[in-house]
Amino acid sequence: TGSSEGLFVGGVIGGVWQARSSATDNIIHSGLKNYGNVTLGGSYSVSGKRSCAGGIVADIFGYGELYNCLNEGIIKCEPTQGTTVPTTIRLGGIIGTATSAGKTYPPTIKCEYCINKGEVIAKSFTAGNYVIAGGIVGYAYNQNSITFILKDCGNSGKIAFDGMTSTQNGYVSG
Repeated sequence: TGSSEGLFVGGVIGGVWQARSSATDNIIHSGLKNYGNVTLGGSYSVSGKRSCAGGIVADIFGYGELYNCLNEGIIKCEPTQGTTVPTTIRLGGIIGTATSAGKTYPPTIKCEYCINKGEVIAKSFTAGNYVIAGGIVGYAYNQNSITFILKDCGNSGKIAFDGMTSTQNGYVSG
């Protein structure tokens, strides 16, 4: 069973959630590496929530910086048969989801010089839900004037939707 917000599965970090107290107050991660597979799956029930998986970080909310990170693991969504899945599933080779917090200081998320070599695979799930997948970032949302910087990153991993039907929605970005 997931949290009240959903499930957050990261190869290195599940979630970076920060509200800045000054213009220079940022969480910075550099040189993180993941070689293991990250699976958002099994039997869980968090219907109506968002869930995300990322090779390095599942969810960055507000402020965070990633530099020189590498993912070589497979990122996949694979719920078991009959599982109630979230309304939105977000999968990214480096970051699953990046969203803003909108506090006193403008939110900034940076992802620079990061490489994804792992596959990002969305498997079949309950009809009517959404899955969003990307080689670097699965989903970036501008809630409160977020500054999102994606610089000199690369993806060589396959991005695939496996077993989805016409009643299911999927979005993909390299």
